[in-house]
Amino acid sequence: MNIIKLSAYFILSILLFSCGGDSDDAVPAGNSLTATVTGDITANFNASGEVQGQKLVQANLTSSSNGNVLAIVASEGTGNSMAISIVSFDGAGTYSLEIASSNTATFTSVNTSTFETTGITAISGSIEVTVSGDVINGTFSFDGEGSDDIQAEVTGQFSVTPEE
Repeated sequence: MNIIKLSAYFILSILLFSCGGDSDDAVPAGNSLTATVTGDITANFNASGEVQGQKLVQANLTSSSNGNVLAIVASEGTGNSMAISIVSFDGAGTYSLEIASSNTATFTSVNTSTFETTGITAISGSIEVTVSGDVINGTFSFDGEGSDDIQAEVTGQFSVTPEE
């Protein structure tokens, strides 16, 4: 998947999450997502809270014809971002990020000097989810690939209370 598609996916995700009316109190500012990226690109990603009233981690749980979809979008405020989507979300369990699955995970890094983006998409790995009441917690680990044969490994965790 090329960088333009990754950037478009991220922008579309932000637009979709921001079109929910005035429900600012629906997701607590405590939502968080952290990750370590190693390989051709490296980063220590850490997103939580708000910047100028905008949540840095947003999660939606929606129904589709394939069942529930859990979508998480996170930004550090510096331009670096992550997106995770679990299709047919059914609560606690392990979800595959193999290239043939419908689930996706992406990481996009932005060089703040040149505003160039570098993105990777999961080609293998998994997401382990636990649920405690309305809070969905998870860990993830995946190998990702991007354009120009960029490869990286991403490991991390999240804790979210999704909007429905």
